Order: sequence, then C-alpha cells, then structure tokens
Amino acid sequence: MPWDASNTIPAMKNKSLQLRQVFAKAANTALAKGLSEEDAVFAGLSAVKIEEKKIQKAAPKVEPPKVPQHVLAAIELAKKAQEDNPQVVPEVPVLISAKFNQYNQLVLGFSDGRTIVSNEVQVEELIQNIAINQQITSNGGTGGTPPDIVDGGTFN
Repeated sequence: MPWDASNTIPAMKNKSLQLRQVFAKAANTALAKGLSEEDAVFAGLSAVKIEEKKIQKAAPKVEPPKVPQHVLAAIELAKKAQEDNPQVVPEVPVLISAKFNQYNQLVLGFSDGRTIVSNEVQVEELIQNIAINQQITSNGGTGGTPPDIVDGGTFN
C-alpha cells in the first residue's frame, strides 16, 4: 500500500507534515525494494525517529531567564541584613492531642505544652438538628410542610 503525507499509519496522526512526508517516502521506498508492508512501516518509523533527533539537535537551546537586577539587589540586601542581625526562628508548635473533656469542650494539646479549649458544645442539640434536617429532606422534596417538633426531639 503506497503512503503519502495525508494517508499514513495511526502512529503518525499527531506528527508534523514534514515527519509524515519522511515516513511516506521511507515506507514507499522500502515497498519498492520488495520489502513486506510490515517491514516498510518499520523503515518509515525508523526514518521518522532519525529525523526527530535531527530536529531536536538543531533546535536552539533555551536558556533560563535572567533574574532582573532589582530583584538581585533586593536578595543581596536581605542576605546582608540576615548576616548583620541573625534572628532565631521560633519553633512552630505541633498539635499532639485533640479530645473532648467532660464539659463537651474540644481541648487541643500542643508540643510546647500549651492547650486551647473551645467553648462548650451542646452535642444533644446538634443531634436533634441533624435528625430534624434528615426528616425534612426525606419527605421526597415534594414541597410539603415539615413535621411539627415537640419536646424531646420527636415528630408528630
């Protein structure tokens, strides 16, 4: 099967026109020499690989952008200030424990010995609110009125 730049194998689909032409020329030459279609495909792919390496070597090397002079000056000033007045960086405390106490307060313990205690949380109230919300959304979203709530968190 003779190939051209618009009619190549699927592996050449996203290659440039130049590389597809290289493939077609090499594969057609291999077919003309009496090689099988499979061998012609391998010859075409090998030619493409060689051409890609040539293109890659010919591409100009991209140098990283240079740091602007004003940024370099700021970095130098910061280094000089650090050398003139070294400061000790304080250690950041690490959270080592988190638990609720008997008053339903969250107590966070840190590696430096400090603790943080939250305000009291009414856990029972939260459970009631969750139960109420579940009942309202479980009526199928038909737009009906939510059930009445009586003391104790039960529904009528």
